[in-house]
Amino acid sequence: EEKSLTELDSLKIINHRLNRNNGSFGVKSFIRFIKLIKKEKYDIIHSHLFVPDLYCALAIFLAKHKFTHITTVHNSIQYHPKILVNTLFRESYFVKCSPAINRLESNNNEYVVSNAIDFDVFSPSNKYDFKCLREELGIDKSSKIVVSVGNLRVQKNHKAGFYMIKYLIDNFNFKNI
Repeated sequence: EEKSLTELDSLKIINHRLNRNNGSFGVKSFIRFIKLIKKEKYDIIHSHLFVPDLYCALAIFLAKHKFTHITTVHNSIQYHPKILVNTLFRESYFVKCSPAINRLESNNNEYVVSNAIDFDVFSPSNKYDFKCLREELGIDKSSKIVVSVGNLRVQKNHKAGFYMIKYLIDNFNFKNI
């Protein structure tokens, strides 16, 4: 984070640090946020992650200056409970970054941005010669090949995949995954 802030500063992009401690709401930071909105009179405020979303949703009702709040949801963690969506977040616009997260609660102000993968071009195919790949990598023909692509971040829940692999090895006699 500090590297990004330094880069913003070096590019002379105005940024404001609220200095909220992770894991807390940060009342002092929220008050600074409200004062900043009143002073700068922003038209649109974008947020992602629950506490910044909460700051913006509350500010819509508490700041004297009205603005549009857009929140981007990148994963499927249910952190916008229906009760909050129908009350506190009723003025917010939700941008969901995948049709896979449609199950998340949101209001009618919602937009879905499809995955950036062209499935007509990139899709599993039985035409690929996996036998050649197995030989090239020295993988036994009875072994299962599992591929995972993504960020190793907590919210991506790779831990579940790790436990799934261990379960397959322990319970189905898979030796080489």
